[in-house]
Amino acid sequence: MNEQNFPQSNESIQSSKNIWITIVAVIITALVVGGGVYVWQRSTIKNTEQGLQQQIDTLENQMKLLQQSKSQDNDTTSPLTEIDTDKTETSSSLTSIDQTWDLYTNHKYGFSIKVPKKMFHGYGSMCEWKTDSYRPKGGIVPVKIFEDENVYISSEYFYELTGETVKNSIHYYSGCDKVINSLSYLKDDKYFQQQSWEFVIRDISNDIELENFIKEHYGSGCKLGSQNPSNQSDVFDISIQGDGKDLEETKCPLNYMTVLKYYPEKNIAVSWHLGQATTFVADESYQNVYDQKMVESFKFE
Repeated sequence: MNEQNFPQSNESIQSSKNIWITIVAVIITALVVGGGVYVWQRSTIKNTEQGLQQQIDTLENQMKLLQQSKSQDNDTTSPLTEIDTDKTETSSSLTSIDQTWDLYTNHKYGFSIKVPKKMFHGYGSMCEWKTDSYRPKGGIVPVKIFEDENVYISSEYFYELTGETVKNSIHYYSGCDKVINSLSYLKDDKYFQQQSWEFVIRDISNDIELENFIKEHYGSGCKLGSQNPSNQSDVFDISIQGDGKDLEETKCPLNYMTVLKYYPEKNIAVSWHLGQATTFVADESYQNVYDQKMVESFKFE
């Protein structure tokens, strides 16, 4: 009887081992799976937290920009808000008149002029794609004032066609870049897209100095013309006398409109070119032209 019980005992022991092996395997599997699930959950939670934080940061930045925009809108007198200068110190200001106009005042040189807040620019919008090429598109852009020894009224930015190729005498462009305007760009003839006025200021004590300035600025063949009273007391609108030669031969190539204001009492003259066409207009219809209103608003302080 005892000899017959040994095999049963061995089988019982083996069965017990198998059960424990199974239990251990299940526990290990559960730990591995549980650990994997835990890691996956932590990773998912971390990614979710990062995504939420990015959204929060984006919303905070948008709120800051909105607050800055509201702050600027509430500030009707904002010195140098739309003025760029290469000087460390300046004495100019830009004051809001209404929804259309600002008043630019240059205290250093002692003059002021009305400036539109916005203007229509022939290269003011992102170019449009036409016939295998980008083509310029006009749009409304902010007006900005730039200063060094002269004063420039221009656009805050414009768009430039890039990637030029020529095929059968037709120009094609593969790109269109937004150009943030600057003093260096205003002085670079490469940027023909500019719509701007440049104000040149000089200390002038007498008619001889005034004529020398005219020759320097307009051409050696130009002379001092008549001095006509302007709409401001003691300030004169100066006309320029040419040399009477054809444009190919003249040394006074005035084939464009220009303004020259002279204030003898303050010994100062200011000149700027209006160009051959209008520069500052409200929209693409060119019905509301700002140029003449700006000229008429010019005043010495």
